[in-house]
Amino acid sequence: QACLSPYHFHRTFQQVFGCSPLRFLKAKKMEKARQMLRTGHCSVSEVGFSLGYPDLFSFSKDFKKWEGLPPSKWE
Repeated sequence: QACLSPYHFHRTFQQVFGCSPLRFLKAKKMEKARQMLRTGHCSVSEVGFSLGYPDLFSFSKDFKKWEGLPPSKWE
């Protein structure tokens, strides 16, 4: 779709955005998770599942790694 090889796409993306495509997507997911948790309309499980995580453990682990605290403690 981008008419670039995977190598060139990754390299160009990193030059433009300053991070890898995977890290960029993770940052966007965590931004959305913070917003959803802040509103309080969804449970932690619902937030994780809506962002494509297969289970609560995977979401909680990623969130804690990214934010430094578990999603249940996020305000």
